[in-house]
Amino acid sequence: VLPVIGLVVVLLLVVGGALGFLLTRSNGDQEFELAEQDYQAKSYDAAATKFTAFLDDFPANSNASAARLHRAMAKILAASPTKDNFTAILPVAKTSLPEIGGEPELSQLHAELAPLLMDMAANLAEQAKEGKSATESAEKLAQAKDAMALANDGRFVPGSMRQWQRMADVQESVALLERDLGRGKSLEAALADIKKNAEAGKLDAVLSDRTKLLNAYPELAEDIGLKDLGRQLGKPVAATVKTVTDSSKGETSEAKTPIVGSIAFSNGKPSAAAETPDKTFLALTAGTVWALDGSSGKLLWSRPVGQNRGSAATSTGPDATSPIVLADLLRNEVVCVNPRSGELVWRHSFKEPLTGEPLVMDGQVIVATTSGKVFALNAQNGNGKASAQLPQAVRLGPVGGSGKLFVLAEHSFLYVLSPELKCDAAVYLGHELGSADAPPALLSGHLVVAENRGGTTLLHVVGLDEQELAKSPMQQVLVPGMTTTSPVKLGDRLLVSTDLQTVSFDYHPGEDEPLKKLGETEASNAELMARFGTALDEKFWVAASGLRRFDFLPVGGTLKEAWVGFASETLEAPPQAAGDTIFCVRQSPSRSGSIATAIKSTSGETLWE
Repeated sequence: VLPVIGLVVVLLLVVGGALGFLLTRSNGDQEFELAEQDYQAKSYDAAATKFTAFLDDFPANSNASAARLHRAMAKILAASPTKDNFTAILPVAKTSLPEIGGEPELSQLHAELAPLLMDMAANLAEQAKEGKSATESAEKLAQAKDAMALANDGRFVPGSMRQWQRMADVQESVALLERDLGRGKSLEAALADIKKNAEAGKLDAVLSDRTKLLNAYPELAEDIGLKDLGRQLGKPVAATVKTVTDSSKGETSEAKTPIVGSIAFSNGKPSAAAETPDKTFLALTAGTVWALDGSSGKLLWSRPVGQNRGSAATSTGPDATSPIVLADLLRNEVVCVNPRSGELVWRHSFKEPLTGEPLVMDGQVIVATTSGKVFALNAQNGNGKASAQLPQAVRLGPVGGSGKLFVLAEHSFLYVLSPELKCDAAVYLGHELGSADAPPALLSGHLVVAENRGGTTLLHVVGLDEQELAKSPMQQVLVPGMTTTSPVKLGDRLLVSTDLQTVSFDYHPGEDEPLKKLGETEASNAELMARFGTALDEKFWVAASGLRRFDFLPVGGTLKEAWVGFASETLEAPPQAAGDTIFCVRQSPSRSGSIATAIKSTSGETLWE
């Protein structure tokens, strides 16, 4: 009996203890309320600890979701109770917020969480922008990007609460800073690659590295490190130019053609005889060179050449009867003809496309091809004398004087050659690919290269002696508008015509900055177009929308419009001057074809057309 009684007593004690535990055990509501009290009292560390204990002990409690939400928020706010130490808040937010991203009651936090995340993104972006070093800015930039990712998460910042313009501005600021920081690294890497390839003689790789860098960061064209390295590259680049003797021959018979014959029609209206009886005016229009008698406008001859811009021809001598040379782009030939009859003197064919206009200098005709090959021909018979292969392509023809030739590559370098086509120097200008549309202008002691840059023209002034070439360009001048024609020298002045206006400079060859701005014509409100200038007797003629003559005012040397003609018509070539006669080619909206016209320079009276 006693063992049975003992067993019953033990069983009653166990059941009673269990029942007592069940009757006295909390359901967690009190623990949640205690944690919530700390949260509302902004005792965030204590609240986070109690919420964690509550969730460990009562994971199934109905307040579990609210506890997870408030625990995450408590941890974030504990990092910075004043909500302004975003560097401290960010790492906590990155670990805490993903834990509550799927909570159904997350919207309860939006009123407090959304502004905080947007403030954090904006503040860290500003800190990154104001970093005292690239390293500090890069560190803050990484934080700003992480903060922006949280602010862009619609779970935490719903669209209805998002400050759209503010966040767009922050995003743009982050992107610009990231680009700026990347630019520095890209420049450093590119300079190292350029120097390495230059030392190895790999010019193609050098130019490719530079092009890739500037395609990504065009503003780096003005970087002093890139400019200095470009000047250092001058000698190795010049050394790559290969000059050889050219034994090719000119021909004295016309090229064979399936065309049996041709007829040119013209309709002349002579009003008065021009004072240029021995002058032949040459017009370039409709892909053809037209030769007109200077006194009457009578058509003397014509020859198709496959181009519509530039000078029609270049004389081989000082006399009006000297043969002229012109580039025939249809056949890739340089052709020398009699200016009055058009009869062929000689022609020289090339195996690749020509570019620009022929240059006559020291008894030679100098021409360039698009691949960067320069040829020197005998001006008397067209026989080859020498050729030089540049390491770059070329878009413009050579210019020259005072025993030097200048060939502007399609980007980066200006090549200086001797009459024998030996390369004396490669001058780094840093101009962009295809940015130069007009041949350089040669002054007594300088060369002026016009580079088009986004609606403006940058003039590079290059000194011509050996020391100045090494440190060129010695001056750079910015001019409004785009330039498609070469600057014009008028006495001691240089005139630059853009599609907006003409700007005049005083030229002082002995000074460190030889160009001093004098003035400009009024900016045009008309449709932008090329402007062609010609100087005659201290007057400046501009052909564009109409033909205009400008006089220099005695005070200040500014330009004043003195005469205008053909205002409703378009002039697409430089006017030519001889004696008191100005010759131009114009197109009228009311007439077909082109109109060649000679006028009296003093009065504008039409002599013939």
